[in-house]
Amino acid sequence: MEKTFSQAVKDEIRTKKLRSPKECMDILRGCFDDKENTFDISDREKRDILRALFVETGSVTDPDKSYHLEIIPPAQGDEALIKALMDEYNLNPKITTRSGNRLVYMKEGSCIVDFLGLVGASLSLMDMENKRILKEMRGNINRRVNCETANIAKTASASARQIEDIKYIRDHGGFGHLEERLAEMARVRLDNPDASLTELGGLVDPPIGKSGVNHRLRKLSKIADDMRM
Repeated sequence: MEKTFSQAVKDEIRTKKLRSPKECMDILRGCFDDKENTFDISDREKRDILRALFVETGSVTDPDKSYHLEIIPPAQGDEALIKALMDEYNLNPKITTRSGNRLVYMKEGSCIVDFLGLVGASLSLMDMENKRILKEMRGNINRRVNCETANIAKTASASARQIEDIKYIRDHGGFGHLEERLAEMARVRLDNPDASLTELGGLVDPPIGKSGVNHRLRKLSKIADDMRM
């Protein structure tokens, strides 16, 4: 059976001797300064405790699916101490209740990466970072495609309305009463239904900018609306 990401992390950081969860919490309770909200132990000991707690009571989801790391306290009431320890490393942990039990969790990918670094899971850290980068790239590409698709749809819809208005003017004998610059724009739009405003601006003589094209098309739509009344 293929190893899960969580199991891979635990296998990487599991040492020959790990403190038990109870021993870890006894140490934290004994050295906690509730006034300063800090622990009077070395950085190495703090990392060892986080490592032991994660191996024995924690889990992390596959970053391909979602970002979630959690540690279940050995006893209810210990969650505040675990959170305080993680807070010292700015991991932004939160506490929640599941099935009546309290637990400490993180859902920020960058914080989970920092946690993996703290407990010495360097290989898993690199694996997660690679997956995070790929996921962000896919997300950026999807957002760009969606944005471009929306713009294309918006342009097509606007073009269809403009052509409908221009044909209404033409079919009801209104072309002969148009100013030359509006008549020219009407002909250019009818001949180039898929062109953008910028492209239309380059087809009139003399060329005009996007705002100028938009202004003329709006005037044509206004004329069509007036004729329909």
